[in-house]
Amino acid sequence: MNRGVTLLALGWSSVGVLKSSCRVLMLKLFRELLSNFLRGDRGDDRPRKAVLQYQTGVRRARKGQHNRAIEKFTSAIELSPDTGALYHHRASSYAELNRHSEAMRDLNSAVRLNPSYPDIYLDRGNSNRALGERTAATRDYSEAVRLRPDFGEAYANRAVVHVELGEDQLAREDAEQALALGIDEETLEELLQHARERAKASANDH
Repeated sequence: MNRGVTLLALGWSSVGVLKSSCRVLMLKLFRELLSNFLRGDRGDDRPRKAVLQYQTGVRRARKGQHNRAIEKFTSAIELSPDTGALYHHRASSYAELNRHSEAMRDLNSAVRLNPSYPDIYLDRGNSNRALGERTAATRDYSEAVRLRPDFGEAYANRAVVHVELGEDQLAREDAEQALALGIDEETLEELLQHARERAKASANDH
């Protein structure tokens, strides 16, 4: 996996934050595909084919073959274009390749299709942060917390961005909440320390 920047992302830290877990995404996907199937033509074979393409994409992503994973997720999206979790998965592979502008397009599609799903906002916040859009990232993490008040990863990532913005009191409050919700203290401190170093380097550049 790419380790270029740092955030919490439930299982990866490619942008110095935490992102959503593959297991949670898989459950969401299967629920969506089932719902789409039940609403549509029972003789339509596209949902089953979409699942097969999706499963191959997940296997490729787990092997770090993200370009090939994107191809499979794209095929799945063509078969089931109203399934938001497929866009979310493809966005995760784009993000692993540091292709955050493309990830943002997919995450925006995922939000449009699943506006009440907090994990999408977590990952969109990560890509916004990677693109230097820290205010937008804070909004996304805040929406994730609003939708899921016990979302420790969102509090942790928002704390990181607060540090980078020089908002130390807000960073402390979010860090305390993240720890209370079970985020590993050593992991969080490492993320915050990286954020402090980046904020200091940025200040020295100006």
